[in-house]
Amino acid sequence: MLAGERQEQIFRLIREQKNIKTSELMEIFNVSNETIRRDLDYLEQQGCLKKVYGGAILTKKLSWEPSYNERALINKEEKKAIGIECAKLINDNDIIFMDLGTTPLEVVKNLRDKLNLTIFTTSLYVAGFVTEQLDAKCIILGGEVRKKEKCLNGPLTELVLEHLHFDKAILSAGGIDDEIGLSDYDLNDVSVKKKVVNCVDEAIVVSDSSKFGVKALSQVVPLKNLSVIVTDNNIDEKWKEEIIKSGVNLMICNLN
Repeated sequence: MLAGERQEQIFRLIREQKNIKTSELMEIFNVSNETIRRDLDYLEQQGCLKKVYGGAILTKKLSWEPSYNERALINKEEKKAIGIECAKLINDNDIIFMDLGTTPLEVVKNLRDKLNLTIFTTSLYVAGFVTEQLDAKCIILGGEVRKKEKCLNGPLTELVLEHLHFDKAILSAGGIDDEIGLSDYDLNDVSVKKKVVNCVDEAIVVSDSSKFGVKALSQVVPLKNLSVIVTDNNIDEKWKEEIIKSGVNLMICNLN
């Protein structure tokens, strides 16, 4: 097992159990104390846990959104598959808004074969990948920098959006629910998303199945305001029915 895979599984265990012993991890993964120590050091550096004597504990209650680095360790295979599937919706010459978040970044990674794209984004991660890896025009929307998320938002971002129009927007989700629709945790990001939905032809949400049934802090838009939701095949049948009933196109990718 690669170190990254083991670290992802360790983080999942910490999230579920809130704490874990080093000896347990050594037994589960059949590796040395030194290997587990390095894994815990890395995860602590990412803000995912806190090392304590004999093991590790969760750094905080996850009643709010985990950090970008924490989210990057969760459901990685699902996000990769969603990125591949969603990229099929992008056409040459499209003008796109690309949201912040780990799943929109996976979409960007699969756009290398697309021609003459114009990508607007508030994510410095997205902008970095586009400028280094894609033959596409990249425009970063101005605003206040959220350091931990490496993104921009705020009144300036919203003001610029009032003068733009996109063919497609790829949006991340804090939660998706039949009562409040698409929701998210940061109020400034919610305001940006609202503006984007008002100036786009197709609002496309990319979200792994764990977000369904979750109500984040603030509503972005009702489901009926969305065009497409792309998710993985672990989605519950209840949510399949709710999404289809709302009139939103549902794309489901199969995990390998």
